[in-house]
Amino acid sequence: MEVRLDRLFFVFRGIDHDGLNRIRDTLLESHREYVRQEASVKMIYGGPLYDAQDQTIGSCLILEADSKQDVEAWLSAEPFYNAGLFAMASIDRWGWSYGR
Repeated sequence: MEVRLDRLFFVFRGIDHDGLNRIRDTLLESHREYVRQEASVKMIYGGPLYDAQDQTIGSCLILEADSKQDVEAWLSAEPFYNAGLFAMASIDRWGWSYGR
């Protein structure tokens, strides 16, 4: 994985609406295809979030991009986000200091 040191990093966190697991299940493959495609925003790491009972409750993505606006535009076409899966979503700038 090539990580460019001149770009910015962001953490996307989306918490699912209750009872929408069927949407997540239905869109999982298209979500995976989308986050892996070549684009102006690159997913560095990503995966599901779990509750105390190991049930999926959301998604967390570490993204590389030139700006928060690029991340917002990229998310607008992401299958989970576009389908309204998330009750809450946040995008925060992240200072990747360790493990690079």
